[in-house]
Amino acid sequence: MIYVVFAITNNVIKPKQKKVMKKFIALLALVLVSASTMMYAQESERAVRRADRKAQRDAERARLKAEEQVADAVAYQQASVTDRVLLYQRLQTL
Repeated sequence: MIYVVFAITNNVIKPKQKKVMKKFIALLALVLVSASTMMYAQESERAVRRADRKAQRDAERARLKAEEQVADAVAYQQASVTDRVLLYQRLQTL
């Protein structure tokens, strides 16, 4: 039998206990890797949601800007027609 001695406590670990400890350490490592992967996935999901919200805001801004440009073009055309009518009326009175 091979005995492993801890330097700190001077306890002897039997091979069967060593096997159990190896399994426990492997399980602990797996849990830590899973937890870090899950945290990364949550952070990634948050980033996707944030990007979606930004895209929605940008699309809304673009829509409002397009509506404003259309309204400005209509107002310009109406003002232009009104100016031409007034100019024509003044020329008629001369």
